[in-house]
Amino acid sequence: MSEPVKDLEEVGLVIKGQPGEAPLFELDHAVVEFQIGSLLSSSKLIAVNDVSMTLYASRPEIFTLAGESGSGKTTLSRLLLGDLEPTSGQVRFQGRPIRRSSRAVAANGS
Repeated sequence: MSEPVKDLEEVGLVIKGQPGEAPLFELDHAVVEFQIGSLLSSSKLIAVNDVSMTLYASRPEIFTLAGESGSGKTTLSRLLLGDLEPTSGQVRFQGRPIRRSSRAVAANGS
């Protein structure tokens, strides 16, 4: 029998900021789904499934996305950059949702 999955905080994989510090960046249960196929026979492809992470300004990190071809690395990167919106879940920078429309406004200077 396999061991039960431990809480991330229990195994030391949760990184916390300073007391009272708001997260710089949050990915909260993000899911990205694509419809693939034709109009008559389409199916759903889940490219990113329930991904969460939090980064704090006081605890800078470098991390790597690694995985097989087609595992969702580029999709997750596009989500983090605001180039793609999640099907469900939230992506926030300084507490504000990152949305493509707000990025387009910023790029145009309006």
